[in-house]
Amino acid sequence: FMATNIYSFSFQFAFRCIEQSAGHQMVKDDNFCDMPIIADGRLTRCRIGHFLKQDITNPVVLSLYPSSALNTNYPLKNLKKYKKMEYPVNSLDIAAVSVMKMIATIGSGVPVLVFEIPKNLNSLEAHWRSWVPYYEECTDIRILNHENLAKIDDGSLFAVFPCAQIPAQKHAINPDTFYEIYSKTFIPKIKIKQPSGMTKKEAMAPCVIKVPIADGSEGVKIVTSDQEILEYEEWVKKVGWAGDLVYQELLTDVIADRGVQVYIHKDGSVNLGGFSNQTYSSHSLRNWNGGIFYRTPEEDEINLRMVKFLQPAIKKLHEMGYFGYVCFDVMETRNGELFLIDINPRVSGSNPHMSMMDGMAEKGFPFSMYSESNGFRITVEELISRANCLNKKNDDAVIFILGAQATESGTLKTAISTFATKKDQLLEAKENAFNFFQA
Repeated sequence: FMATNIYSFSFQFAFRCIEQSAGHQMVKDDNFCDMPIIADGRLTRCRIGHFLKQDITNPVVLSLYPSSALNTNYPLKNLKKYKKMEYPVNSLDIAAVSVMKMIATIGSGVPVLVFEIPKNLNSLEAHWRSWVPYYEECTDIRILNHENLAKIDDGSLFAVFPCAQIPAQKHAINPDTFYEIYSKTFIPKIKIKQPSGMTKKEAMAPCVIKVPIADGSEGVKIVTSDQEILEYEEWVKKVGWAGDLVYQELLTDVIADRGVQVYIHKDGSVNLGGFSNQTYSSHSLRNWNGGIFYRTPEEDEINLRMVKFLQPAIKKLHEMGYFGYVCFDVMETRNGELFLIDINPRVSGSNPHMSMMDGMAEKGFPFSMYSESNGFRITVEELISRANCLNKKNDDAVIFILGAQATESGTLKTAISTFATKKDQLLEAKENAFNFFQA
């Protein structure tokens, strides 16, 4: 594993005493006595497959989400079990971008299952070789079919969501347990500060309504009137969710919404990833606009505070038998209170981005943003060419195309990482780059 640098995790920065043993670092401090064992290595300085190989003998990654029975054009379905709200429904375009991000950053030695070999993969690989730190070619890309599934060892398939079409014994995590911890109804079972819940009868605006298991930000609604409550309840039924909803108080005076990423090992130890400041659109659906990341010594203090707060959730997930990547959504109010909002037990969309942060910090780009778009009206080849052109001409920012796929509507579905030398240059660099791509 790669050596640490000036941006790497330093317990001396935050704690008075450190005790090391058996490849782990145990924090000893009165104020942080409940910290988990922190394992060597960071998610910000690795290939995604590295940690999976520590817990699974022959891991195979399935980064494809199953769809509902109603989605007749999609090959991977949950017909009866493990239902979720899909809006919009999963598509082959979305699936292609998801596997591209995984192929770009998983490294060698861990197979990836795909519906088909991604288009433009050769051009993307050339782009990644030129710009992506720690890049290793993924040499084992397998088509998802019965023959390839049969070759997977029991307990070796690391998926992003339980799938009833795949034998339960193949899953690294028991699919029933996986589905349980995926639901927002699991969070109240954890003894941790979180927004107050309410029943459907008690729900009054303003409040937050959540579909327990949903794709995309449309599964969360901030309602400002009782009429909006009724309208959202009817809307989720129309798009296919027939189950109960979660009703919560609306937090006020929020100063930060952070995505906190870790890897939980089978032994309960944790690899730290860092955090992102989530950005959303201003309208009530709060569509996710991207996460802003920092890889500086100052972020370690916040990161450790988040992990200490999340210890009850980490412990609960471990007790349930979960291991692997997790992204927690934590909100902070102006008076310093922290609230657990959501748990995403999977390789999240921004994990590939986070895996490159230390490498880019070493090159002088400690500030970054991961974002997704589906509005470009150029070809994938043009997008890659323009990113290469920008990178060669610009000393203040670097753009990575982690995934790009043409859609039926004539636009591109993309996943893009932007790195910058200074914080105030990051958003400007992203805006200029996107304008450049649209030209």
